Amino acid sequence: MVEVLITAIVAIVSAVLGWLLSHYWQSKSYSLAVDNERSQWNTDVEMWARNVIEVLSRLRYQFDTMEQSKAVEVSSELSLQLSILIDQGRLYFPNVMRECYGQHKQPSRQGYRSFVLDPLVAAFKISKGTALYFDVSGGNARYGNNMYSRALQVYQNAFLSFIEAVLLIQKTHDSLIKRLDETGDSINASKLKSILSPENKKDPSPRGAEYWLGEHGGIPNEADIIGATTNPGKPS
Repeated sequence: MVEVLITAIVAIVSAVLGWLLSHYWQSKSYSLAVDNERSQWNTDVEMWARNVIEVLSRLRYQFDTMEQSKAVEVSSELSLQLSILIDQGRLYFPNVMRECYGQHKQPSRQGYRSFVLDPLVAAFKISKGTALYFDVSGGNARYGNNMYSRALQVYQNAFLSFIEAVLLIQKTHDSLIKRLDETGDSINASKLKSILSPENKKDPSPRGAEYWLGEHGGIPNEADIIGATTNPGKPS
């Protein structure tokens, strides 16, 4: 009787352990699949975003160094490239709330355009000669020599902020640092953290361009920054 009871208990425990292990590995496999899918999507979006940033930067240069009408005239190729990139961007950021607006349009055009693409459309319109209704002034005058180049800088900054958010860049950095720590590579984890994810009071804040211009009174040296514990420099 006792042997039968022990056998039954062992069978139950084995079944429970088997289920727990199976559930663990299933969860692990699912997490890995999700991470791989996310990684591929991030790679594709990042490549697209790189091309967008290059076109926006070139477009801004044209408008920063020329009078508006001339900049519009010589920017036709950049305008075309940006238009193509906007439509490519719809593959990653399709219209939203399709049931709320544009029911008479084709399916891909129904709804509202993703806010990620809105600054790009505004930049495209500037490249075609559309007038602006605002100007960045005051401390932001360094954005450019005229209202159009300054506006294009605003659009590029907004686009970068959106891309940082959708790619979960900070979370990716934190995960990478954590994995290095978990594998025992604490030295490189600390160096990487000081560059990618410095924290207030715990890590040195970026020294700013002033440091690299020599305003601190010495020769700039990356060794002063990686692994440093204090920050006498100025913020950027």
